[in-house]
Amino acid sequence: MEMKKVSDINSHSGKSKPQRDFYQRSVARSEYEETSNESLDFDNSDSTRILDNPNDETVQKAPFSTKFGDFCREHVTGIIATIISAIVIGIFSLLTINLNRESGEHSRDISNIKETVAELKSDLSSTSETVNNLQVKNAEQAKDIEFIQKSLEKMDKEIDKIQDSIIKK
Repeated sequence: MEMKKVSDINSHSGKSKPQRDFYQRSVARSEYEETSNESLDFDNSDSTRILDNPNDETVQKAPFSTKFGDFCREHVTGIIATIISAIVIGIFSLLTINLNRESGEHSRDISNIKETVAELKSDLSSTSETVNNLQVKNAEQAKDIEFIQKSLEKMDKEIDKIQDSIIKK
């Protein structure tokens, strides 16, 4: 078996370091025989040859943890951007919900204030009407009192006249 140079190993199809390590561990565990005919012409690993039996169970697939780790390493910026976006959207949503709730509370408070102002206007109008009625009654009573005072003065004068006439007689 012929050994490849280190530079040849790194130059073929793009595999990640965990994938290469997994492959090397798999090969080290397997029992293999040297080929009897060294002159066989095998396709390069980067060829697009289709396997005769794609369901062949002798091909060992990489474990999920390796695939997941590779995916995370390849897409770390997208994952971080997604997490940051989710956090920002979550915070924005919470703030929006809080502002809507507070806006509803303020609207309810404003509605209550408008009702209170309307009630106060009604009470003020009623009180103003009552005060006007009292002022009218007060004016009428003042005129009555003035009339009574004038009548008393006239009666006083009449009594004085009668007394004078009685005394003169």
